[in-house]
Amino acid sequence: MNELSQRLRLQSGEKVSDSKPLGHWLGSYSAHIAVGPQRELIQQLADAIELLAAVLSSGVGLRDAFSWVANRCTSQIKTEIAWLVDSIGVGDSITQSLFEYEREQKHPALRELALKLALSDQLGTQVTSQLISLATALRGEAITEFRKLGAKKETYLLMPLVFLVLPITVLFALVPSVQFLQLSSI
Repeated sequence: MNELSQRLRLQSGEKVSDSKPLGHWLGSYSAHIAVGPQRELIQQLADAIELLAAVLSSGVGLRDAFSWVANRCTSQIKTEIAWLVDSIGVGDSITQSLFEYEREQKHPALRELALKLALSDQLGTQVTSQLISLATALRGEAITEFRKLGAKKETYLLMPLVFLVLPITVLFALVPSVQFLQLSSI
């Protein structure tokens, strides 16, 4: 069974004898967003994917699009894309480089990006809309994680209110009342 048909069967959810289902490999993005550098990677990856989609929709080839995006990205995304550009530059085919990158990558979003690009290159299909939907999904996951983080921080912000402000307010209300009661008893 060739690699393309095996990956297509994996994507449809079928079991293949020598590999695991695609859902196992992709996992959820939220598990990887929680870590600080991973959160930054996801934010930059969504921007890089949209930039790649724009470059590809303008008619530039995949190899040149990767080079163009790698020159404009920073940090960890630049190293990830630069590895692909170097691999393609040595003479490997784009599809094989993407499949190899997908196998070695641990991050599910980068794996999905490489798999989509490899399959679109091998099948000759348009990938722009898929890349935009992937970037939108990544941003949605990042927003969900930020909301969860915000809910935790909100609870921490209530701690000083409950343990400092509220007791002091109660003291300010009780002390004058106690003093008034003591004066009236005399």
